[in-house]
Amino acid sequence: MSCQLHENLGSSSLLEAMATGLAVVATDVGATRTIVDETIGAVVPPTAKGIASAVVALCLDPARRVACGVEARARVEARYGPEGYVAKLLPVYGHVIPVK
Repeated sequence: MSCQLHENLGSSSLLEAMATGLAVVATDVGATRTIVDETIGAVVPPTAKGIASAVVALCLDPARRVACGVEARARVEARYGPEGYVAKLLPVYGHVIPVK
């Protein structure tokens, strides 16, 4: 769960949970929707009722919970894994440090 009431940009706990293959329940604040959607869990209003409803729904649906966890892990690997990071970083270095 990522239950911030305000901006959560850079929330490492959210990405760490995803990397371990957990389904995610996150409040709809800041940049949450750029990371989380219904395929990896739930984005909910920042209220106790919204959070509780999503957690209960995932608890009652083990197949969905597992599927969301698998997708969460795949998303972290694709977006933030070493290969993806290097692929994004090399062009930046190429503009700063010319190849001789």
